[in-house]
Amino acid sequence: MEVIETKENIDVYEKEIWTKFWTKLNLQGNFKESNYKLIENNEMIGYVSTTYFAGVLHIREIIIDDEHRGNKRGHKILEFIDNLAKELNCHKLKLETSEEFMPNAYYLYRKFGYKKETTFVNDLFNRDWSIMTKFIKKWGITNAKKRILGDKT
Repeated sequence: MEVIETKENIDVYEKEIWTKFWTKLNLQGNFKESNYKLIENNEMIGYVSTTYFAGVLHIREIIIDDEHRGNKRGHKILEFIDNLAKELNCHKLKLETSEEFMPNAYYLYRKFGYKKETTFVNDLFNRDWSIMTKFIKKWGITNAKKRILGDKT
């Protein structure tokens, strides 16, 4: 076997490999990457990148130019993402952020119901980075009782 660096796009191959893997385990994991431009007055002011897989919407990036921050744009983006997650029938949203580098974003995520799930200590740029998550559907005791009791409602 050789290990060769490549600049080729391996996305198709990556999806094929993972699809085979999950199928072998009898699990279905529809994979979808999406990118959204943020347009205001015919000008691109930022973008959002997401990956959907197996019921989880991973928010890879939310970027807004510095000069266009404020005016509740972050609120509108997170509302859009919440609606997208519901359309995709997600049970969970996930993102990475740094409270130190992006305190405004960190506190906005908290305001929208995201909770710190774990922290990567001394990670990128030797700083702490957190994984934050938000559950869309509650799969708690009520659903467990319904399954046990056979209630299909």
